[in-house]
Amino acid sequence: MKKAVRIIAIVLGVLILLMIATPFLFKSKIRQFVRNQVNQQVEATVEWERFSVSLIRGFPDLSVGLKGLTVTGDAPFEGDTIVSLEMFDFRVDLGSAISGDIVVEKIILDRPVIMARVLSDGTASYDIFPEGEEEVSKKEPEDEDGTAPSKGIRLKEFQITGGG
Repeated sequence: MKKAVRIIAIVLGVLILLMIATPFLFKSKIRQFVRNQVNQQVEATVEWERFSVSLIRGFPDLSVGLKGLTVTGDAPFEGDTIVSLEMFDFRVDLGSAISGDIVVEKIILDRPVIMARVLSDGTASYDIFPEGEEEVSKKEPEDEDGTAPSKGIRLKEFQITGGG
């Protein structure tokens, strides 16, 4: 009996250590990946002061935090701060991310400041997503009931704190 308890305690200890260590081991790679992906997807510059990733803070979800997040516009709004956030916290269900049907458990925006400008020609400072080609719809394989399976991103909770 003592041996079984000892083995269970060791296994639980190793799992907890892995949960704590994994974000630290891959933090720089994750930070660089996030920075590159965000800046490739928008026509603006996205920066932050501090990046954090944790499996403990939002257990069992993966939690990503960006402190001091700013979005600065490109031409014709070059140098204009479009969005400024004290903290951006994003929590995603880890199992759903692996399966491809992503469930975002929570997005928290702390003390957002949004500066929107529209020029006389209709150009808006907040229109930072590039115009892309329309996606060609691919036929999805059908489930047993004849409907196409829905894969994508689902958001459960969105919260703004300190806005005003």
